[in-house]
Parts: sequence; C-alpha cells; structure tokens
Amino acid sequence: MKKIIVLSSITLLALLFSVNVFSQKNSEFGSEDQKLVTSKALDYIEGWFEGDPDRMKSCLHPDLAKRSIYTNPKTGRSVVAFHSASTLVESTRMGNGKKYPKDKRDIKISILHMNRGIASVKITCLLMTEYLHLVKYNGEWAIINVLFEINPREEVEKILKSNSN
Repeated sequence: MKKIIVLSSITLLALLFSVNVFSQKNSEFGSEDQKLVTSKALDYIEGWFEGDPDRMKSCLHPDLAKRSIYTNPKTGRSVVAFHSASTLVESTRMGNGKKYPKDKRDIKISILHMNRGIASVKITCLLMTEYLHLVKYNGEWAIINVLFEINPREEVEKILKSNSN
C-alpha cells in the first residue's frame, strides 16, 4: 500500500512539474516573440529583394553563416557555397533582388519551431527556399544560420513570364 501511495505521489509531482514547465515555455515565447522573429525574417528576405543593406544588416548576427550546395558544372561534384554577414550585406547592396517584381516574389514565412532563445524559420519565394536559425542575442532576435537552395532557373523564368493576376 505504501508503494502505491509513493508511486502516486511521484506521478502527481511529475505531472505538476511538467505542466509548470510547459506553461513557462509558452509564456517565454509568446506572440510578441513570434512577431519579432517573423519581422526579422521579413527584414532578411525583403531587404535582399529591395536592395536595402541596412535592413539586411539589422537582422543578422555578426557571425552569420549562410550556405548552399551547388553542382560544379565542370566536375559534376557538389560544392558548398559560403556567405558571411558582411558578404551578404554587400551582395544586398548590389541590388540584384530589385529586378524581380514585387507581385512575382511570392514570399511565404513559416516559423517551424521556437524554444526560449532559438527559432527555426522557413522562407519560400520565387527564387529559393531558405531555412533560417535565429537566436536571441543581447535581448534581440538575430539570424545566425541560413541554408538555402535556389529554384531551377526554368521555373523562375516561367513564373516571371506569366501574366499577373
């Protein structure tokens, strides 16, 4: 009988503890943090399309690592392309994204997961799919990692040639 009481007490305590932990987690990244994470993702993708280096810089952690895999056409082998925060800001300054009309960009942002000081976000748009990792750094959300894949050129050109609805 004592074993049943002890086991019941332990189970009850574990249940109460888990409810408390989950309610703390939800309050730690409520709708305000979700809005801030979404805002940083928008600063990133819209900043690039608009050629706004200040907007791009405002959302990046200084140690950002942006990577993609592409196939070297001469060798047929996979290669990792790497961009730092400074190269990303400079490439944004070049304004290559400006040539894509706003009505064709088709930007979609999804928060995949958040946990206290980290978040994972997926961005899809006309040109690519990107996975962003954000951290809460000195009280601010910042993008620290990006992995992306460019959409096939034929698909992008087909969309660009289609009539706007």
